[in-house]
Amino acid sequence: KEHILRTKAAILVEGQGDVWRLSEAGIFNAVGMFGCSLSEQQRIILERSGALNLIILTDNDEAGKQAGLKIRSQCERLFNIYTPSIDPHKDVGEMSISDIEKILKPQLEGMV
Repeated sequence: KEHILRTKAAILVEGQGDVWRLSEAGIFNAVGMFGCSLSEQQRIILERSGALNLIILTDNDEAGKQAGLKIRSQCERLFNIYTPSIDPHKDVGEMSISDIEKILKPQLEGMV
């Protein structure tokens, strides 16, 4: 939570494996939904987190893309929404630290 407060950004991912991989890469403001939908309770927790920016990093498959669109519609009035690309990877958890450094971190510059 302290990293979200400091950066004013929360990174929303589907699972804990994604959170762990981001943490290994030095990104500490990620939270996992434990699936591909954001519950009302989770949305309220995000609202109270101090984040102004919400970075949606759902999986790069059809379910993840649909989840990202739904989350965007749920949260677009509450946060500045960012949806970085992780192509060609399926999800953040499968990315190497090197790929996170090369592909993801440049897109998150100033937010993490």
